[in-house]
Amino acid sequence: NMLLMIVSFVGVVYTGAAGAILFSKVEKIKGEGQVSFSDPCVIRFGSGLGAEADSDEAEAEEEQNQNMIPCPVLEFRLLNHNHKSSGGVIANAELHCLASVEDETGNDLGTTERPSKKPRWKMIIDHDNRVNLPRRLFINMELTNGDHPFFRRCWTATHIIDDKSPLIRKKMREKIRKNHGFWPKKCNKAEDIKRQLIFKQIIVNFTGVSKRTSAQVHAQRVYDACDVIVGYQFVNVLHKTEDDVVEVHDGYLNVIKP
Repeated sequence: NMLLMIVSFVGVVYTGAAGAILFSKVEKIKGEGQVSFSDPCVIRFGSGLGAEADSDEAEAEEEQNQNMIPCPVLEFRLLNHNHKSSGGVIANAELHCLASVEDETGNDLGTTERPSKKPRWKMIIDHDNRVNLPRRLFINMELTNGDHPFFRRCWTATHIIDDKSPLIRKKMREKIRKNHGFWPKKCNKAEDIKRQLIFKQIIVNFTGVSKRTSAQVHAQRVYDACDVIVGYQFVNVLHKTEDDVVEVHDGYLNVIKP
């Protein structure tokens, strides 16, 4: 009888443990968002497209626009793998981005002292006094389209590199403010923009609710500085057929052009 009790007890424990492991695996699979991030990030810059000058007023306006250069824009995009399915929509999707910056001198982003005014960014400092390493700051990056109520196909996230962006040096942010929010004309080249970037990594966290399973889904991508390409833009992945049907070309997710 004692042997039967031991065997029964071990069997119950084994069955419970196996069921718990299987349940956790299923929950993990349900929580993984079926999305892919683009391998590169791109930075678009320039004054944009302008109309041809066919009059004196048009020439004057074109000359004025050359001195009013918009700030560069950093972009990356996501693709929903279940875009062909009716239940593949991800509702209430959100993106949260953090820029990882090494504060070696304390001049660009401030010091450990308490500021007199409320800080413009939320900073998380990863620093160990026992190791002689520079401080690592995690700073929130604001996206112009950080939420998507009905993510079905493709989503291009955009961050404007302006005087509030943590991706560039403090001196460049001051130049943008003095230039009334426009990018300095002397720094409007790919090489100049690269020299102004100070981040090491961009950490992107994606969350949403799957329409198919009604479960919270998530995904994450970390972009290194070498993944950012200046002076390029993404090729459109959406194409409309003759029957007005929108098709998604998954293979174009990482395709860029000058």
